[in-house]
Amino acid sequence: MNNKKPFNAGLAYAEYKQRQLAYIIAAITAYLMSAYFVVGYFAGHLRIMEWDGSQWAQAIPSLGLVAVMTAYQFFLYSQGDTEGGKKATIIAVCVAVGFSLLSEIGQGMERDAIRMETKSQESPTYKAVIAAIGGATTGSYNPYSADLQNAEMKLAQCEERLSRGKEKHCEGAKARVEAVNKMIANGNASNQAKAIALAGTAKTMERDENNYHPLVNFIREVFGAGGTVASFLLSLTLISFFEYAFHYLGGQFAQSREYLMAHGYDVTRKLRQPPRKHDGSVTTYSNANETAPLSAFTNGANSARQTVGEYAQKVEAGLKASPEVIATEYARANYAHNQMMGDVQNVAGKVGDKLDELAGKPDQDVMNEMLKSIRTQLLNSELEPTVKALYPAIEKTLHDAGYETPKKTVMKLAENLLMHLSTKDNVLVKRGNEYQLAERWASDAPFIKESSGFKQSPEQRATVQRLYEEQLAEHERATHSGLSGENTIKYLAPKETDSPSPTSSVNVPRLSVEETVKRIHANVKQSGANSPEAIQAAVFDAYAGMANPAPLNDVILERIAEKIIPTNERAHSTNERTVCNEPTHSTNERAHSHDAEKELLEAMKDAQSKIEADILKEGYGLYEQWKAAILSGETKLTTRDGRSFVNAHLCQGKKRTITPEGMNALIVIWQARAAKEGVLLLNPRYTGKPPFPKYLLA
Repeated sequence: MNNKKPFNAGLAYAEYKQRQLAYIIAAITAYLMSAYFVVGYFAGHLRIMEWDGSQWAQAIPSLGLVAVMTAYQFFLYSQGDTEGGKKATIIAVCVAVGFSLLSEIGQGMERDAIRMETKSQESPTYKAVIAAIGGATTGSYNPYSADLQNAEMKLAQCEERLSRGKEKHCEGAKARVEAVNKMIANGNASNQAKAIALAGTAKTMERDENNYHPLVNFIREVFGAGGTVASFLLSLTLISFFEYAFHYLGGQFAQSREYLMAHGYDVTRKLRQPPRKHDGSVTTYSNANETAPLSAFTNGANSARQTVGEYAQKVEAGLKASPEVIATEYARANYAHNQMMGDVQNVAGKVGDKLDELAGKPDQDVMNEMLKSIRTQLLNSELEPTVKALYPAIEKTLHDAGYETPKKTVMKLAENLLMHLSTKDNVLVKRGNEYQLAERWASDAPFIKESSGFKQSPEQRATVQRLYEEQLAEHERATHSGLSGENTIKYLAPKETDSPSPTSSVNVPRLSVEETVKRIHANVKQSGANSPEAIQAAVFDAYAGMANPAPLNDVILERIAEKIIPTNERAHSTNERTVCNEPTHSTNERAHSHDAEKELLEAMKDAQSKIEADILKEGYGLYEQWKAAILSGETKLTTRDGRSFVNAHLCQGKKRTITPEGMNALIVIWQARAAKEGVLLLNPRYTGKPPFPKYLLA
């Protein structure tokens, strides 16, 4: 296969299927040719209607023998080139070829012998000789029978007259009888000799080698060999041609398969799921160690202290020195990449894709709104986490959006939503076959108690619901971002003078969001703070003094402070807070710069096992063009646009071949370098999964 031409997946797959079909036909042909000889050899003949029990008992194992050997050839030849020098591989090929030659040459020679004998026995001359032999051995007529009768009659008359005294003796009559008997014996001996001569002639004519195939006769005349030797040479030539073609088709099939796999297309059914371990656990291939050994790249150097240029030079030297490392780890890295890419999808898009039977699938907005509504109702205990309870809400949402959905599809969508809320959002917990609200959400849910003397009005209930949804959104953002704010980290970090206290024990249960906010309000009110700065400081002090509060970041704490600040002070506080945050931004930028340089080094290290050294060098040189395209808006910060850019400028522009995972690794290098230079910034909403990208334009 010509790998220098641009890769075309359609043409490559069509060629792969053609070679696969030809290879399978060759395998079936080899099986039939070998089975003809082996079965006939074990059973005695191939007239299956005349077989008895013992012949069937011999024929069935012989078919299994041929099937095993043909499968052995099939898998051996489909591995591609045998890489000469490996003793085991050479022996394996010799065994496979030797079995085929013996069985298929034996089948060819047997057919030649049958053809020759059949034509010889159908010859008119042979049939005439057989008829003559039959006449000579079975005929009862003798030409001297009448003479013998006359001689015996005269002898009897002579003896009768001798008894009456009319004759003196009968010696003449006796001599005549003996003479006739002697003539008869001589005639029988002559006939027997003639029959023996005819039998010898028939035996010679029964296997007349002149009746061999014309090609066999040609070899006999050219080399002066016998018919059996000539038949062997002809069969050896034909079967050798076939075996070479069989082996060649296997190599071509393997080459086309590897060509597709090298470009990220899975045409095998291998490596789907490993078996269970002894302890019953199941692992996936994506959990395996997919990183190539780095000894060739990091010997005698600390990569964390190198500059990007020094590290790139060391990576290039390591790639040139260790091509076998890349070749060994490539297949595993390719499979791990495919597993990883399968998880990088939009969550709501997954649910929508499962509506295969739905005519006019809901768009993304409808699915997102449905998911948000169902989750809110579950958290408010307005719905039970069951398929039956979710069915009316989902059906109503789809109906209001203009979709007529079958009942079966709605039920399936309800199951998928429950599974998503359990496995992705962690709102529900699955115990057995039932779903329950997670404990952390159950503790945050507002408990509205109705007494006999007081009942909430609809307006009061709506206000409580709105406040709860705001706190719920804040809780969710805090869960994704964690305690990442600088002020929160400063307040929560242990001081050098701090001493362990019982309140810092890990056994203290975590407070809910509602309880945490209430305690902050109470502490601020107790502190007597009036100015915006004092209130904000009191909020952070109160939060830092709690034993095990809910995870709230700086943004949430500042919003709590804003709600406590009097209305006439908020505008002024906002302006001052903007000024005060400038040094914080500078600190964050320095931390981000350090992280970006670290990510760039990690990206370079990861690319060494996925991209060849010269291609990596050329791809690294395309960074400025890619950055210009990003800044001008010609290319977006998506994997698809990044691959298109690589394909246009590297694959087509410089006629280089790079795998899909190699493209992804190169894009990661470009993005990390752009982040280090300040062209890109980390997306604060990035969670490691879609729909939010990792970087945004500065």
